[in-house]
Amino acid sequence: STNDAATRAAGVRRVIGLGELGFDEGLQFSGLNGERELFFPVVAEAAREMVLRLSLRSQSAFASRRSMQVLVGDQIVFARGLGNEDESFTVEKAIDPASVENGFVKVTLRYSGAITEDRCVDQRVAGDFLSVLPGSALEVALDPAVMVVHLGAGLAQCLGQLINVWSASLPVVVITFV
Repeated sequence: STNDAATRAAGVRRVIGLGELGFDEGLQFSGLNGERELFFPVVAEAAREMVLRLSLRSQSAFASRRSMQVLVGDQIVFARGLGNEDESFTVEKAIDPASVENGFVKVTLRYSGAITEDRCVDQRVAGDFLSVLPGSALEVALDPAVMVVHLGAGLAQCLGQLINVWSASLPVVVITFV
């Protein structure tokens, strides 16, 4: 049908949320320190465009200097100082499809802070947090003409790609066993 042809021409959008990575409740950092690496499964050959969207919430009970960084691969793509008041914000960054390595996009989230410059702080009473909310995701625009499901890249990626193929009514799926 004409609609199916338009869908194929536009490509397939795949949203890989934190829940698919095993973080149904999102992520939380506290104690003025934390780091987490996330590995989003992406078929490199089919990825045309990617956008990382992180929904965040932050607060500190005490005056402090806090910051966060987002890295893709080993490159910092976003850094921001965090205020002490309750704040919610979204980070939206276009990601180069060349960032896919071995079937994954590696995203590192870093959180750090200090209450004073000249004293040690017991991190258990820092009274701060940075939450990465469950709606955070990597959205990938896939080229249906190149979509190949790599079973060796993991069950989540395989099932996600099959869902994309089914929902877009694509005519051919090639499954490669490695």
